[in-house]
Amino acid sequence: MELGEGYVGIAISPDNRYLAAASRNGAVRLASIAESNDEAKEIARLQHGAGVMTLQFSPDSRVLATASEDGTVQFMDTHNGHTIARFEHGAPVGHIEFSSDGRWLSTHSEGTARLFRADLDWYIEQLCSRAGTNLSRSDWANVIGPDEPWRPTCPNWHDPDVDVAAKD
Repeated sequence: MELGEGYVGIAISPDNRYLAAASRNGAVRLASIAESNDEAKEIARLQHGAGVMTLQFSPDSRVLATASEDGTVQFMDTHNGHTIARFEHGAPVGHIEFSSDGRWLSTHSEGTARLFRADLDWYIEQLCSRAGTNLSRSDWANVIGPDEPWRPTCPNWHDPDVDVAAKD
């Protein structure tokens, strides 16, 4: 993967499957690493409003966290390249660190430390309480992404796709 000028940091995922590169212009590029030919193929990009100061993969390699001078932290799902979450820290974020179990991300900026949930499954669980229903497979593909297999967001609730098929 040719980076060009302005890239200030790189990281390799703990499972050695991904390479991420951060730029002064706020761009982050995620690539898969092919062991067969020692090349990295870009699979996704995300953009911050200002330069990226740091980036780190979660211990299970499922999440790439990036922090920026614009005071935001973003989480990218490494499997599909979708942005999972975006948090406002309030000031340029100079340091991030995942907990050893990958459930939390700590951020540090101008004397303030914060904790954010970093567990992907927790975000999916939140869909039930926020949406109040299971997502249809179509909604799931739009919100979560087509590469993540559908599963009920409210495990003991009805399946909206089955209900629609039953009415037909």
